[in-house]
Amino acid sequence: MGKDRKADRDEQIVRMWTRWIKRGWKKKARYTKTAREVDGYFRGSHDGFYDSEALRDWCDLTHAPKLSINLAFQVRGWLAPNLYQRNPTRKVTSRTSDSVLTAFARVADAYLNYTPNETRLANESRAAIDEALLSGRGAFYTGVDEETGLLTSWRVSVDDVVIDPDARRPEDALWIAMRRRMPIWEVESEYGTDEARRVSNDEGVRQVLCATVTSSPDDGDEVDDAPTNAEEADEDDEDGTNEIVNVYEVYSRMGYGWRGADVPEEFSGYDDSVRFRKIVLVEGHDRPVFTGRWETDLYVDKTWPFTFVDLTPCKDSLWPVSLMAAAMPNQRAVNLFATIALDKAKTHARELIAVAAGLSQEVKDQIVSGGLTEVIEVKGNDPGQRIGDLVQKWEAPAISPEIREQLGFHMDMFGQITGLLPILKGSSGNEAQIRSATEADIKDKNARSRLTDLSELVEDWASEVARKEGLLLRLELDADEVARLVGGALRGKLGYRLVLRTLGVELPLRTGAPDPDTDGQAPLPEGKEVSLQRIAPEFAVYYETVEDAFMAGQALAMKLPDLALRFGLIFDGPPQVYEVSVDDVWAATSYLSARDLAREVSFRVESGSTKRPDANKAIDHANTLMAAVAQPSLQAGDLATYNACLGAVYEAQAFSPDMRIFLAAAPPPTPSKGGPAPSGPAGAVGAGASPGPGTGFGMVGDGGTPMQGMAGPAPPMLGPGAAMQGPAQGMPAMQPMGVA
Repeated sequence: MGKDRKADRDEQIVRMWTRWIKRGWKKKARYTKTAREVDGYFRGSHDGFYDSEALRDWCDLTHAPKLSINLAFQVRGWLAPNLYQRNPTRKVTSRTSDSVLTAFARVADAYLNYTPNETRLANESRAAIDEALLSGRGAFYTGVDEETGLLTSWRVSVDDVVIDPDARRPEDALWIAMRRRMPIWEVESEYGTDEARRVSNDEGVRQVLCATVTSSPDDGDEVDDAPTNAEEADEDDEDGTNEIVNVYEVYSRMGYGWRGADVPEEFSGYDDSVRFRKIVLVEGHDRPVFTGRWETDLYVDKTWPFTFVDLTPCKDSLWPVSLMAAAMPNQRAVNLFATIALDKAKTHARELIAVAAGLSQEVKDQIVSGGLTEVIEVKGNDPGQRIGDLVQKWEAPAISPEIREQLGFHMDMFGQITGLLPILKGSSGNEAQIRSATEADIKDKNARSRLTDLSELVEDWASEVARKEGLLLRLELDADEVARLVGGALRGKLGYRLVLRTLGVELPLRTGAPDPDTDGQAPLPEGKEVSLQRIAPEFAVYYETVEDAFMAGQALAMKLPDLALRFGLIFDGPPQVYEVSVDDVWAATSYLSARDLAREVSFRVESGSTKRPDANKAIDHANTLMAAVAQPSLQAGDLATYNACLGAVYEAQAFSPDMRIFLAAAPPPTPSKGGPAPSGPAGAVGAGASPGPGTGFGMVGDGGTPMQGMAGPAPPMLGPGAAMQGPAQGMPAMQPMGVA
């Protein structure tokens, strides 16, 4: 009896994806070869260079000391610290003026700035940047961390990533696969399918433990320079603690691949209408252990769960070139001339002493003891002669200056090509003496241009990572999971909303995207949920202040009789004012799809937050601002401008917030008996108040918070979800339909 149709189908999936993955390795071979060579230099290994047949034919260094100057270590050591992310500030903003999306952006902003410390994102970023500096590309994977339950991103080795060989750029690829080396029991635990359990009992799989897809080609494709077991295993300790298999997780934009190349005709008719599929293969096993949809909907943003940072991308190339690749000939030349120079130095350090043949061995031993001195015997005269006549010293020729010149030339060229020289020397070359501050500033800018460009690449990459995390935040996490972490910090910062109840049930704020053509006049659609947006769309928003919410509540209260009559609703009472919580935001944005989020919300890492700040320059700018702007403003009585300049000085000099003191207008004097009453509450300081010339000054805290009895009236405080009790201070009560 032949195999059933599903078994044939599963085996065909494994065959065709194994073939395509091998072709992906082949496409990657050149990149892999260069990356290995660079990594070898970084680790201090140079055997591949000195053992090459071409070098032996050109220069015989069989007995010479083989020296390697670790320039790769310098590249990473000097460039990387300027690219590492130092507590990057993630900024989430709404692309629209919609108050609900603005509130969501604030929640996302808080969450995305909370998780980096908890998930050690900085360490993961360092590892990816290090790999990008050496091999040309670093990679992050975005998803939910199983250990912490937090949405985050982590580094994956580019050595384990294979990309569709038909693509010119990763963005254009139809599939990307990631290799994971896992114990068999972890495969079973993670995927938990019958096929995974079969793997754990399959002796055939155990026979190919630690093997890669290139170790047993089945279609004649040769894969040069692809990863092999010998290169990945520790030769000194091949036996580990678990039986390891290679697992390939394939993210496909072409479905299961039935329309791909070399698919037998009998399988070409299978339905492949669902494009975004994930296929998981175990190396050496004849069935996939998982087939299904992607675990995330990132494909709607035309992106992948992977985010690549290419520091030296190539035009229309799937794989970048290493930063050191263009300078690799200079690295080899530096090693060669350093070795020759060391060998010549040894020769030059030798001392040849010519002595008369009759000199005693004891005297010879005393002459050569403790150094590189060698003794040769020559025919001499009478042994009774004085020692100066019997011993002569021979000077070896000096090291050729061409060797030193070539060594210096290639070191300099390596520094210029990689951009390392300006960092080491603080300039772009051997310039003449600088004659002015402007010239010095221009030269410094030119010297750091390469570093600035690399920093911007890393910053753009970090922004893309933040964007993917922000998209998945709303799609993958519940409101409770988010509120547990950032809900307390957001109290009072998401705004206020109006709540209406009908027959004991709270009307949802929204059940769909705002429609600019909806005015609340149309009848309710059949079978659709009633919402505040449907009956009074102008009130289905969040209000920035509690006063604004009360004023809107008054307006809505006056419309309730008409709304009840028009839509046949029975309201339980007047509208109430509630503080917006994370749960409210999640409920009001439930209509958002991944595509909506990608279009409506912007995620970025703020400019400069990943770069080393130039403190001296910032201080100079702040001092200039104080002299040119602040002092004239103070004389004119413009305290708002003066305080802004003063804040720039505090920021540049890194004053802690509790030490920052600003100027504010003094409270007006108490009027004499019978005089005009002062306007506004005594001692209140309006935001940005600019008293006229001659006004006295008082002291206020950071941000204009009144101090020393100058505080004005404050709005009532609301807890999360608690109804406002009574109107805000200074506002008329709502009768008969007041805000409760």
